[in-house]
Amino acid sequence: MGLNKPGIYDEFKYTGHFWIPNIEKNTVSGTIIFSREGIRLELIGSMNGLSALDDGNESSNKYPVLFGECEQGPVTFFDGFEINKRSGYITTSILVFNKMIIGKHVASKTDLKINNLTLTFTNLESWFKYHPFVRKFDSNRSVIEVNHTEIFKVYVKAIDATISSNYTISTNEDYYKASGYLYRPEIDINTDDTRDLEWFENTSISLRNLLSILMNSPVFVESMIHEENRLQRLYIYSIPFKNYSKKEIERYNRMNFDLEKIGEDLDLLLNNWYSSKLTSSHLNYIKNIFDASTLKLEDIFLNYSKALESFHRDYSSDKGLYVEAEEYNRIVEIMLSSVTSNITPELRNKLDSTLKHANEFGFQRRIKELIKMLPVSLRDLILAGQKVQAFSDQVRNNRDYYTHFGNEPSNLYTSKQLIFMRDKLQIMALYFLLKALELKEETIIEGIYEDYYIMQRLKAAEDHF
Repeated sequence: MGLNKPGIYDEFKYTGHFWIPNIEKNTVSGTIIFSREGIRLELIGSMNGLSALDDGNESSNKYPVLFGECEQGPVTFFDGFEINKRSGYITTSILVFNKMIIGKHVASKTDLKINNLTLTFTNLESWFKYHPFVRKFDSNRSVIEVNHTEIFKVYVKAIDATISSNYTISTNEDYYKASGYLYRPEIDINTDDTRDLEWFENTSISLRNLLSILMNSPVFVESMIHEENRLQRLYIYSIPFKNYSKKEIERYNRMNFDLEKIGEDLDLLLNNWYSSKLTSSHLNYIKNIFDASTLKLEDIFLNYSKALESFHRDYSSDKGLYVEAEEYNRIVEIMLSSVTSNITPELRNKLDSTLKHANEFGFQRRIKELIKMLPVSLRDLILAGQKVQAFSDQVRNNRDYYTHFGNEPSNLYTSKQLIFMRDKLQIMALYFLLKALELKEETIIEGIYEDYYIMQRLKAAEDHF
C-alpha cells in the first residue's frame, strides 16, 4: 500500500456514475468532492426525486444509501441528502453524505461486518519513537536497510481484540537524481470475530483519546483502511473534524508518555483503558486538549475541576460517601416518614430529591482528599506553599463562581493565578488518570517533571498565592 492514498484530511475529486441501490437504470454521472468541508457529490442530473428510502415519496431528498463506480472502484455513500437542485436545459444537483466507503458496495452500515482495521494517527511516529532504517557503509557504497520489527502487540480482553503496531514502507524516486524510502506508522485492530463498522469507529475514537492524553496533544485519525483480502482494501471516510491540525510534537521539554517511556506497562495500560470507568473524567480532560486554543482560561479550569470530581467519585475507596448507600437510604426513609403527615406532597418530593445527594462529599472535600492522595513531590508542587484547606477552599469558591456567576468570592483567581491553576489541575487530573490505568508512579512523575515550561511556571507560582 503506497503512502499516497488519500486520507480523511486530504482533498480529492473522483468522477463516476451513481445510482440508488436496486434502481441502476437511474444512473447519474457526477463528481465526488472530498475536502475538509465533508463528502460532497455533484451530479449532472438528479435521482428524479426518488428517495433511497424507496417509499415512493418523490418529494423526499434523503439518501440513506447510494452506490457508485468511480475511477478508484466501487463506492458506497451513507446518510445523505440533497442540498441543491437546479433544473433547466441541464439539471444539476448536489448531495452531501456523512460517510463514504471506497472499494465495495454495501447495502447498509450494519451489513458491513469486518474483523480488522488499520489506522493512521497524527504524530504517531513521535509516540512510536521507532526508526526502521539502518544505513550501512562499505568501501564502495552506502546501503539503507529496512528493519522489519513488530513494535508491540497487545490482546485486549475487554474488547476481545488485538491492538498492534504496523507500518508501511514505500519508495520515493526521482530518476537519476534521488532515491529514498518513506515510512508511515500505523496501528491495527484485529477482532476475534466480525464486528460492524460503528464498533471499530468507537474503538478507534477511544484509542485516539488515549493517545491524545499520553502525548498531551490533540491526535486525529488520518485514515481508516479495512483489508478484505490481499488484493482488496476498503477506504473509509467520515466528515473531518473542523479543528484538525497537525502540529509537530517537540521531542523534548514537554509531558509526553511515549511508547518507550511506557515500556512493558503497555499491555496493562491498554487493557485497563478499555475496561475502565474513566469515561466522564477523561472526556472532560480531553476537551482541554482538543479545544485549548478556543477555550477561555476559566473554562479550562472548570473542565479540569469536573474531571477531578468525576475521578474521585468513581475511584476513591469510599466513593465519596459519608456512609454506605444502603445505610443512607434507610436514614432518608426514617427522616421522610417522620414528617410526611405534616408537609405537602410537593415539599416531600423536594426533600426526597435533595436528600438523594446529601450523602456525597462536596467538591471542596473531594479536592482535599485528592491532594492527600498525591505523592509528596507532586503535592508540594501543586500547593506551592498553600495549606491544603486554603487551596481546596479557593478551588471550590472559584469553581462555584465560574459555574453560576453569583457574587465574586474574596479569593477569586487573578488571570495569572488562573494560568497557574490550569497547570496544577492538569497535573492532578493527568496523574490520577494514568494512575488508574496502572502506569508506574515513577513513570508518571518523571513524565510530568519533563515538561520544562510547566515546571518553570509553577516554580514562580508560590509568589502569587
